[in-house]
Amino acid sequence: MKKTIVVILVLLMLLTACATKTDMETLDRTPYEEKAEEAAKRLLAGDAEEVYAEFSDTLAQQLPLEILTVQIQQLAALNAYVKTLDVTSQTVDQYIVVDVFSELTSTNINTRISYTTEGKITGLYFANSPLTPALLPGEEEIQVGEHALAGRLMLPENDNAPVVILIAGSGSHGMDGMLGKAGNAPLRDIALGLQKQGIATIRYDKRFYSNPQLAAQYPQLTIQDEVLDDVDWIIENISTFKGIDPSRVYLLGHSLGGMLVPDIATRHPQIKGILSLAGSPRRLEVIMEEQLLAQVEAADMTPEEKEAQRNSIQKEMESIRAGDEKSAPFGVPYSYWKSLETSSAPAVISSLTQPFFVLQGTEDVQIYVDRDFEAWKDLLKDRDNVTFKLYDGLNHLFMKSVSDDPVVDYNTPNHVDEQVIGDIAQWILSH
Repeated sequence: MKKTIVVILVLLMLLTACATKTDMETLDRTPYEEKAEEAAKRLLAGDAEEVYAEFSDTLAQQLPLEILTVQIQQLAALNAYVKTLDVTSQTVDQYIVVDVFSELTSTNINTRISYTTEGKITGLYFANSPLTPALLPGEEEIQVGEHALAGRLMLPENDNAPVVILIAGSGSHGMDGMLGKAGNAPLRDIALGLQKQGIATIRYDKRFYSNPQLAAQYPQLTIQDEVLDDVDWIIENISTFKGIDPSRVYLLGHSLGGMLVPDIATRHPQIKGILSLAGSPRRLEVIMEEQLLAQVEAADMTPEEKEAQRNSIQKEMESIRAGDEKSAPFGVPYSYWKSLETSSAPAVISSLTQPFFVLQGTEDVQIYVDRDFEAWKDLLKDRDNVTFKLYDGLNHLFMKSVSDDPVVDYNTPNHVDEQVIGDIAQWILSH
């Protein structure tokens, strides 16, 4: 079977525009819920035009129709709409925010649409449904960063344990890194596995996971806003967490998180060691371009439709390469792509002194062995404190691959391979 590339597309749209004053407490939200459910159905089916007609002027400028169309059609090509599971709403200031939770063929997705009282759409956001998981044995609730993000400190039975900060990949992720209908949760698996080995962990919801409205505060979004500031906060406040040894702090990043750990470590020399799981030293937009083009080739489209999709992808890439500061390539402000330049591994690697463990699965179809794992080897070839390990048969989540189709793979209940967790624990305890 031809492998299908799975790309998580996240639109971070801003809540903008002005609404006339209305008594929001007594407002009947039912009409907005009905509008949002219909809009979500259309978007998830790849139809953008009618929904776009309801955009506010500001949102229409931020998210042109052609960009929205490309993104939702790429999503719809692999994820057919099945049914609506739930519709809920709330008022935020003078906006009505509706969450439409839908079942697709390969995943479940939450479409959050923000309306003015006049019915104009001022915000659009796709994500996994924000859920706070139940406390596990040895866990304590914590709050992370200036926005008090929900997080968990998981402690082993021993006191003064080394602690690992777990950093999720790109897109909107909760603290468990959950992906697929089966609810596979690689970060939770790693936390539980390390707890058994006497190692503490800190994991947390990403900034725009449970509170998408925060995106409105960052019209010039950067990687610092999305990831780095919150990790920096944890490191700077590590001594406030009880039960751990603040002199033994490690970073473990998955996917995008694995791309960023060298930068974080160079800015925080007290970090004892870093681990990159399915990360890459290559540029994020280059990897994304490869994934999207492969997805187009695998999609059930006519040759003309595929050519149109390829042209749209290339247009987005040209905006990044040209340094168009007014553009929003792939629905994300240019400022975000620009900020990645100074945080990339090649940009900081000369300043990195800490031990480094690079892990990769052979069946990963999002980060590639021949391009990304080998790129790490080339970048780090002159260092004697780096460990590389390739795991046969494991996918992007470091779980046993059960199918050539990653959609089936991610939707099959599974757990992070025990050998991976054992190797991580052994490496941490020996460094």
